[in-house]
Amino acid sequence: MIYLSVNFIETLCTTESKFELFSVQNKESFCMTIESRDFNSISPSAEFLIRLKAYTTIPFAKEAAALLVKGPAADTVINPETYKLFFFRLLIHFETRYRTIDNILSRLQTNNILEISSGYSFRGLNMCLEKKVNFIDTDLPDLIAEKRKVVAELIKNAGREMKGNLQLEPLNTLNEDDFMGIISKFPGGAVTIINEGLLPYLNDKEKAKLCSIIHKALQKRGGYWITGDVYTKEKSEWNKDNMPEEARQWREAHRTEENKFNDFKQAEEFFRTCGFKILYRESQAIDQLSCLLLSGDKKEETIEKLKNTTPDRQTWCLQVIADEMS
Repeated sequence: MIYLSVNFIETLCTTESKFELFSVQNKESFCMTIESRDFNSISPSAEFLIRLKAYTTIPFAKEAAALLVKGPAADTVINPETYKLFFFRLLIHFETRYRTIDNILSRLQTNNILEISSGYSFRGLNMCLEKKVNFIDTDLPDLIAEKRKVVAELIKNAGREMKGNLQLEPLNTLNEDDFMGIISKFPGGAVTIINEGLLPYLNDKEKAKLCSIIHKALQKRGGYWITGDVYTKEKSEWNKDNMPEEARQWREAHRTEENKFNDFKQAEEFFRTCGFKILYRESQAIDQLSCLLLSGDKKEETIEKLKNTTPDRQTWCLQVIADEMS
């Protein structure tokens, strides 16, 4: 995985504040191939992402990153001057994805929520502390086992009673029987399914399989699918920077560029053929980006650039086409 040090983030930030960046261990996992489609090879990205999100106000990101640190921060193996803009843009990208999902979720009247391949996202924990919802948080078994420990510690440290019902369950999202088994754990009523950071790791056949499973679940229960993963191959000035070789190898190993949609029109047609229509679209959440504080006196310049950038990713809220509902 990509290793970062305190020196890197101090170079990145132009504010007076200093931030500690937690290194991601297990660099060998970063360059694994996907020949066997062992989705455990993707899990190191969840560790990297929570450390990156620690520089935002995303709920429990800082606290979870601190709990997940094992040993001292590794020495940097990248040139911070060369790649600091790349990592800042990653921050903007991932916080935007998270915020747009939350924005759409807030529009829906839903009490049953399933997050698939959630990694070290603590959206479910935050929601269950705030309101009476049924939230099932899922990922692969090893990650969920570790996450249960982290969540238990976060709840203890929060010193607040849970208002909702939070479950953490292992799930391979492409296993239909297991997926429907998770759906059956919810009480009656519609279900909202959430994902972010999953579709770029799936090829067309795997995406179609996931769509068929989610379609079956929503056709049976009613509800929505919010995906932050409508990525396209359309390029914008905002993401043309050089990136560390480790990041390039990760993308190549997992074919994340090839797995993107050609454009939003193709993405819409893909989901339509899978039986879904688009209810809402979100691409920006500029006024909610806490990470922009890291740009210091360049914040307004950064905001202006974001406003003038054509996004190559959107968050969509999908619903089963009406005449296909049971």
